[in-house]
Amino acid sequence: MKKKNEGVNQAAWYKLPGSGQDANSDDMLKNLEKQRKKSAKLREIFCEQLKPAPISEEDVDPEELKMGIEIEKEHTDDLEIAKTIALQHLAEDPKYYTKLKKMEQGFTKKEGQFFSI
Repeated sequence: MKKKNEGVNQAAWYKLPGSGQDANSDDMLKNLEKQRKKSAKLREIFCEQLKPAPISEEDVDPEELKMGIEIEKEHTDDLEIAKTIALQHLAEDPKYYTKLKKMEQGFTKKEGQFFSI
């Protein structure tokens, strides 16, 4: 007995975003290339607008910067962007990430909202 989809080109089961149409591997590759170009353009625009950090690495607690970079890497794969954003936050508050961590530990998500525990 054949299993569902056995022997079927799995690429045929991929749906093009927003179209509802089945795609073959060529369609998938074209779509991925479009997404890559869009991501590259968005990164270029973001980097143009990203202001330099008002302080340098030497001006902050190295542990705080390390924590900040790890947190900011949740939003970007670019280490330099993550570091710049972390330095911007640390310029506002030298303990920004310590406070953020404590705040996140003091809250729990319940029914789509945060409540203090």
